[in-house]
This record gives sequence, C-alpha cells and structure tokens, in this order.
Amino acid sequence: MKNLLSLVVFLLRVAVAGIFVTSGIVKIMDPSRFLDDIQAFGILGYDHSFYVMAVLPWLELLCGVAVLTLRYSAAACVLLSVLTLGFIYFVRTARAAGLDIDCGCFGKWAVFSSYDNHLTFLWALLIVLGFLFVRTFAMARYRATMR
Repeated sequence: MKNLLSLVVFLLRVAVAGIFVTSGIVKIMDPSRFLDDIQAFGILGYDHSFYVMAVLPWLELLCGVAVLTLRYSAAACVLLSVLTLGFIYFVRTARAAGLDIDCGCFGKWAVFSSYDNHLTFLWALLIVLGFLFVRTFAMARYRATMR
C-alpha cells in the first residue's frame, strides 16, 4: 500500500510538472499571443499585462520543475496554488462578463470546450497541488525527525 501511494504521488508530481512546464514553454515561445490573451480578459491594463506576460511563464516553468524536487516542492505548490486561484478569478470574471475567449493557457495546443470544463480542470489542479503540498510537508517533517 505504501508503494502504491508513493507511485500515485510521483505520478501526480510528474503530471503537475508537465502541465506547468508545458504551459510556461508555450507562453515563452509566443509572448505576443500570450499578451493578447491576457488583454482579452479586460481586467489588467497594458502595463500590468506586459509584466504578467514577462514574468508568469518563467514562474510557471521554474515552479513546474521545482514540483519534481523534494526540497522545493512545497514552496512551488504554494506558488502554483496562488497562481491557479488567481486564474480561477480571471476565468470566473470573464464568464460573468459574458466573454467567450480562449484562456491562452496552452497556446494552440489545448483549448477548453467550455468555461465549466476549464474551471473543473483548475479546481482539480488546485486540489492536487494541495495534496502534494501536504504530502511534501509531511515527508519533510518526517525526514527532519529522523536526523
């Protein structure tokens, strides 16, 4: 049973890392499209959108890689959870405004068929990030007591 849980945790880490690394790389490869996607939400001004366009993809990429490490995984999960919560806010705001826009999460690679599917994906991702944070934090405490 312990080996099965370890395998599940490992697979979740790889999946989360893959999601955020892919998302970051897609945005890094096409920053102008990502800037247009941010602007389409109509929430941020151009200056703030530009800063988000410049920083967010690199943060996603670095945190995605960090999820795979035991040393930085908890911090990465917290940062990615904050980003995910922020994006849930963006998607809900766009939906409330009646906008029918592509989120730009994965460029042309993946488009969510509806806001409901997108929000379901984001909430599931947030739950997995919370689980990984708790698991990583518990493992770190266990290792600290073993020294």
